[in-house]
Amino acid sequence: MGSMWRAYEKSFRAATAAQRGLANSGQRAAAQRSFNKGSRSAQRGIVGPWDAPPPPEVGGYLDFSGVAIPSDITNGADFPLGRYVLPKHPWRSKDPIGLSASAANAHTVVLGPTTAGKTSSIIAPWIYSAMQFGYLVVAIDVKGGGDLLAKVDQYRVSQDPTVALQARTFDYNSPMSSISWNWLKELDEESAVNAAAEAICGKDRDNDPNREFRLRDLKWMRGILELASATRVSWTVEDLLVLLNDQRRMEDLIGRFGNPRVVGRLGDLVGMDAQDYARSVQFVTTYLEVLNTSGFVEVTRRSDQTLDALDADGGLVIVSAPIADGKLAEAASGIFLSLFLNRRFKKFGAAPRPVLLVLDEAPRLRDRIDLPSLLSLSAGAGVSVVLAVQEVHDLREDERDVIFANCANLILMAGAGHKTTEYVSSRLGRRIAVKKTRSTSHALREGRVVQSGFENAEVPVLGHSELASPPGGQYGATVHSYSLSRKPIIVDLTRSDLLTN
Repeated sequence: MGSMWRAYEKSFRAATAAQRGLANSGQRAAAQRSFNKGSRSAQRGIVGPWDAPPPPEVGGYLDFSGVAIPSDITNGADFPLGRYVLPKHPWRSKDPIGLSASAANAHTVVLGPTTAGKTSSIIAPWIYSAMQFGYLVVAIDVKGGGDLLAKVDQYRVSQDPTVALQARTFDYNSPMSSISWNWLKELDEESAVNAAAEAICGKDRDNDPNREFRLRDLKWMRGILELASATRVSWTVEDLLVLLNDQRRMEDLIGRFGNPRVVGRLGDLVGMDAQDYARSVQFVTTYLEVLNTSGFVEVTRRSDQTLDALDADGGLVIVSAPIADGKLAEAASGIFLSLFLNRRFKKFGAAPRPVLLVLDEAPRLRDRIDLPSLLSLSAGAGVSVVLAVQEVHDLREDERDVIFANCANLILMAGAGHKTTEYVSSRLGRRIAVKKTRSTSHALREGRVVQSGFENAEVPVLGHSELASPPGGQYGATVHSYSLSRKPIIVDLTRSDLLTN
């Protein structure tokens, strides 16, 4: 009996060992196949949502596992975003996608370095699309010389050359072709006076080391602008400078036209002795001298156009503000935009048409316009804002989070710097990724044993390399908009109509 049992036990152990060997062999084979698939995907240089996780020893690839696949996307149509890029085949773009008008009304920030294609890929197509939907478009041209209008017109021809382009330009460098607009005649209310003064002198900021002097200059500037408005005379910047240099005339006009606010704001200035007055008034004239050019005086001498008329007419209004003109461009565009928005904000619920406001190189206007307040309030006034920014650190650190929080749509062009990709990566958040593991052990009978497994790890949805170098070629970009998908979307913004030019 004992010998029979021992024989049975020996046979059972042999069979169990054989089964275990087959099982281990099958598991190892399955694990090896999985590792091979992961290795092949990594060898392409890009890993997408459909790919198996690469083995731990493989590196040097871009990981797009966290981006959206077609079933994740709810497509819009009104404002184009290029073509969707399929992460499984990174150089094969798919169907066009875009944002709906309601999604665009939640504001958009476009991030990308110079020459990244922000104007050709996003700004010009969006301006054209907005005009087709009956928007009034107000846009800043930071190059000047008709550059933005030419790009919009080029896009128009590629879409429908029979469509007419209704466009006007406010351009102090080309008075003959510019609309004429007397901004001083728009100062018919206290809020308009305040908006214009801040656009000229710069906004008050709590952390300004020269805040005491800035507040004084703002007070004097408000008084001068309100006095000019009260006289009902057609003034220019040149006229204001002549007035400021004539203390007696200032006193006379204040006595005849000044209301209590004007007297309160200018009383200490005109009450100085002649020497102190001449020294103090220089602070105010310094701000106005920036605008005292023959071109700006010429385009603001007459009032052929008013902001209300421009708003009612619709079409495209381009404000030329070349970067090369420095403070002049900032002050001139700041006055136009501040007064336009001041008018618009008084039309909550009663605006004649929606507005698309396009601010290229938006950080240049941060001292002239309160960008966080603009984004917080403008949607209610029917204004959709597009901010074009090169790098996130171009925005004030104390305003950056508020600005991005109020932009529901983010478009990041290829080539962004580390600070920008780090900020965008934090906005996208983190995800749980499956990571492959491989360990080696030694057993007495089996010898060297390699064991494969999986573990969960928390990783960024997209890192610096993925955000700076999205698939899709030179004009690849990453789009983050909850109206389209909870996940970031890779797009190709290349325009076919430009490929042959």
